[in-house]
Amino acid sequence: MLDGNLQTANGENDVRVRDFSTRGALVESDEPPAEGEAITLSCLGHHLKGKVAWIDGSWVGITLDTDLPKKTWTELSGNSMRISAPRKYRHDTVEEDPERLEITPRVIRMR
Repeated sequence: MLDGNLQTANGENDVRVRDFSTRGALVESDEPPAEGEAITLSCLGHHLKGKVAWIDGSWVGITLDTDLPKKTWTELSGNSMRISAPRKYRHDTVEEDPERLEITPRVIRMR
């Protein structure tokens, strides 16, 4: 996850950026803005304009106004974003393939 900041007409708050695509982002916020609200997502010195596409609890889906420039995408994706398991993930329900996967309560690691 990357630390970021979400700016709206009502102010700004800190967010955790969980995922990026060329046209959007998934962020986690303790104070999510309203659906459809115009935002600016700031992360690693980049300021990306867009709007809130959907909200599910503290998770916020953002649609960007323009595609991410290739340079920005490279910088954001090269910052070792961690991939985490879904919220209801239970490591003991996944069949382990000892040659390919290491599965623990906190990590799924491919070999």
